[in-house]
Amino acid sequence: MEQVEAPDMSRSSTIRTAIGLLEGLLRGSDMPNIAIRFWDGSVWRLREDRRPEAMLVLRHEDSLSRLLRFPIQLSAGEAYIYDDIDIVGPIETVLPIADRLIARRWSAMELIRCLAFTWRQRRLRRVPEETRALFLQGRPHEKRRDKDAVRFHYDVPVEFYRLWLDNRLIYSCGYFRSEQDGLEDAQSQKLEYLCRKLRLKPGDRVLDIGCGWGGFAIYASQAHGAIVHGITLSRRQAEVANQTIAARGLSQRCRIEVRDFRDVQGESLYDTIVSIGMIEHVGRTQLGPYYERALRLLAPGGVFLNQGIGTRDGEPKLGPFANRYVFPDAELPPIDEVVSAAERSGFDVRDVESLREHYALTLNAWRQRLEERRTEAVRIVGDVTYRVWRLYLAMAAHYFRRGKLGLYHTLCAKPIDGRTGLPLTREDWYRPFPVSGTQKQAA
Repeated sequence: MEQVEAPDMSRSSTIRTAIGLLEGLLRGSDMPNIAIRFWDGSVWRLREDRRPEAMLVLRHEDSLSRLLRFPIQLSAGEAYIYDDIDIVGPIETVLPIADRLIARRWSAMELIRCLAFTWRQRRLRRVPEETRALFLQGRPHEKRRDKDAVRFHYDVPVEFYRLWLDNRLIYSCGYFRSEQDGLEDAQSQKLEYLCRKLRLKPGDRVLDIGCGWGGFAIYASQAHGAIVHGITLSRRQAEVANQTIAARGLSQRCRIEVRDFRDVQGESLYDTIVSIGMIEHVGRTQLGPYYERALRLLAPGGVFLNQGIGTRDGEPKLGPFANRYVFPDAELPPIDEVVSAAERSGFDVRDVESLREHYALTLNAWRQRLEERRTEAVRIVGDVTYRVWRLYLAMAAHYFRRGKLGLYHTLCAKPIDGRTGLPLTREDWYRPFPVSGTQKQAA
């Protein structure tokens, strides 16, 4: 981090007021030491007894008031993406400040001081041309609204995602056998691990719900000989996936189409169903119908593996910033609700595994790759969208590290007279991960 200047004692009354407010809100907090640089170049430190780990830069006189409007998560995020503030040093270092402000029990005097400080910003609305605006119509989780919400998130140019995802464009949690694994290895290991949990074999009919750019569908088809039908609500994702499928000569065994899961009709059409990172878009009230439809589509004796994010603190939303700029309408059902919905529908829940730490590692890898290619990212999507994603990836990793969020594999079977036909143990999941000739070709 750059060298911190000595505090300037001749600060303006606005800066002195800001320092007083910050001292009241942050002093005594157990968080990394930070410095704050004001618009006149003067610097204030949270603690003077050690070197700051990061610096928060306030660009102008309204920066702090724009940072402290309610709801705090949204105002702090907007202050960053619209360049009212900047962060010098590791972005994750300053996230505990937002945590503290969001969770704080504000005294009456603190509320009065904060509201007085932010009064001028009460009607502030800023949506630059660079930022895509989203106006969702209808009730949450109606088909048209779900399609609009998903396309808002995934129809960003694929060139942007290529900058920071792995070479298969897998946009879900990797599987790390050690913290030193690279992203490409972690995602290859995840695909193989999922196939082992599903115990895929050649000729298995597989439905991939929310297939993204086809990473799992292509791997399962090429490396394990499965016949895969992938569905997504994003037209851009389907186009990219089908181009890759055609280029690899897999069109006879793998196809991707734009379709809502609720529009897949029939009974016992698939031997296996997998859903990787899609349940967040289903909605808590729709978990029952989600599992009921999966049960109808699955052949007796088949298995359904769901991978999804779940809340661990009772709050099913990522917060107002993520809801407005990243994942509109997303809901993160707690694992007990997921398991209950699966069992009520008639599934036999065979295994639940938490991979919380794996998602923190995945998100860190994505953010680092994005930061390393900032110039290219800004050229493709603009500086505001780059900042949205940089902040979101750091924030999500922070939530997984501290236990606010979990990531779960839920493996369910459709029994036949109470019998699933599954082995008594999981030993076959954990045998060494050899890189066979087929897997090298599929990579």
